[in-house]
Amino acid sequence: GNSASTVSESVMVTSESSQDDNLAQVLGNLDHRMDRLVDLMQTGLNGTPVSVTDALSDRLIQIGVGGLHASDLSDRVRRAIPEGTADDGDVLDMLERFIADDMMCGGEIKAHDGRRRVLAFVGPTGVGKTTTVAKVASEARLAGKRVALVTVDMCRAAAIEQLARYADVLDAPLKVVKKPEDLQDTLDELADYDVVLIDTNGRNPRANDDVDALSDFFAPGWGGELVLTIACSTRESDLYAAVDAFGRLGVERLCITKTDETNDLGVVYSVARRACRPLIWTTNGQRVPDDIQLAQPETWARTIVSEFSSRSSMARAS
Repeated sequence: GNSASTVSESVMVTSESSQDDNLAQVLGNLDHRMDRLVDLMQTGLNGTPVSVTDALSDRLIQIGVGGLHASDLSDRVRRAIPEGTADDGDVLDMLERFIADDMMCGGEIKAHDGRRRVLAFVGPTGVGKTTTVAKVASEARLAGKRVALVTVDMCRAAAIEQLARYADVLDAPLKVVKKPEDLQDTLDELADYDVVLIDTNGRNPRANDDVDALSDFFAPGWGGELVLTIACSTRESDLYAAVDAFGRLGVERLCITKTDETNDLGVVYSVARRACRPLIWTTNGQRVPDDIQLAQPETWARTIVSEFSSRSSMARAS
């Protein structure tokens, strides 16, 4: 009996020892894999160390921030938090702060500020200028402003008809200007209105003559402000071409449309920096007047960093 008990106890001890050995081996393998994962995260495929700056820059580019702007942001974050990683909360907070600091926003139409606002919307074809004019006009009417609409678009009858329907709904006059010399007389006729919004037909940013022809209507001192309207669903090189081309006209404000048509929302930040003009509105749909927002730097910074974090989480999960 004692012999059987001793054998049984020996088997139990041996079994427990074997389990301990197996557990130690599993943990050792796990530690090795974790070390390997850290090595892979800290080095590129060619074995070259990947800096925090490079990691931040690459992720920013993935969400639409331009290369130069991504590099600049990353450098500034690294200098502020040298030991941080791309996923650290304090790094993300600093990134959000820098983005907000860089974005110029403002210049919206304020209710009863005592002066007339004349805004002409210019930009490439297909970016939604006519719909944006209707949205801004609707908001101004809701704010108690007297609104008038003008179009210098003689190429698209459908756009004029669309604007005419909006004018009827808003109980606002619509004037059609055919020649540059008639614009000033039209604006004089509308002197009693608080807000005058001018729609224009789209121009090809890569055709200098096409864009420059607008200067016949909007020569220096013409009596209003030019609002460059561009769609953030456009690829970066074309956006920059539009910013540069229409900038020659003396554009003073910026409106970015179709933010709902892309996940690469960092482009809003880069376009605003490239334009060096205050961003007034962004739009995210076709509904009038619902799908338009006053641009706020803190809101856009938070949105961009949220997309940055979301994209990073998806990359890690895959």
